[in-house]
Amino acid sequence: MNTTPSGVGGPAGDSRAEREQLVAALIAVIGAVGFRHATVEAVVDRAGLDQAAFARHFDDLETGFVAAWERVNECFTVTMIRAFAGGSTWREGVRAAARAAIRLAERHPTYARILFVDVLEAGEEARTRCMESARLLAQVLDMPSDGLQDRPPGLGPAAEALIGGIYTTVALFIRRRGPGALPELVPELACTVVTTYLGAEVGVEELELARFSPDDRRAD
Repeated sequence: MNTTPSGVGGPAGDSRAEREQLVAALIAVIGAVGFRHATVEAVVDRAGLDQAAFARHFDDLETGFVAAWERVNECFTVTMIRAFAGGSTWREGVRAAARAAIRLAERHPTYARILFVDVLEAGEEARTRCMESARLLAQVLDMPSDGLQDRPPGLGPAAEALIGGIYTTVALFIRRRGPGALPELVPELACTVVTTYLGAEVGVEELELARFSPDDRRAD
């Protein structure tokens, strides 16, 4: 994830740079100690700024968290959509998206905790953004395409419920086992998606096909 300021000099550029410093600090602090234990003091200390700087950009820690969560979510969402689009079949796309997300979580375990776990504790706005993200991913799964012969019919609202359930499954898994064990979850996630769209017989095949291998960890 790139948190390098992209603005130019001057007041507007300085403001963007300051906000970027705070977002990076929010990700670092919340990723390390969790939202419940994070403080504005720790964030501004990490950013090398003061509380007045924080107040210029965020009303409180919850609104700061939303900015941090959106940054992390964008990284995961773009990664997954690109991987899904790169599959030669719909099922391969599902597998590729799951593996790509897990590789990213392995490289950045704090991102995974922010995205799936802390979002449940950071207020109504954060949870709303999470539901909106789930809706977007559901739309990607449902999107019609002439290029994928095995793409199943869309599920509409049921697809949103499916993605929401996956978010909950991943959050519970991280709480129990930590982000480092997430590769074990890939076959179950792929099986759940494929079963919901194509039935149990086809879904069971994914338990083996979607198994995470050392080559998957090296892939980009």
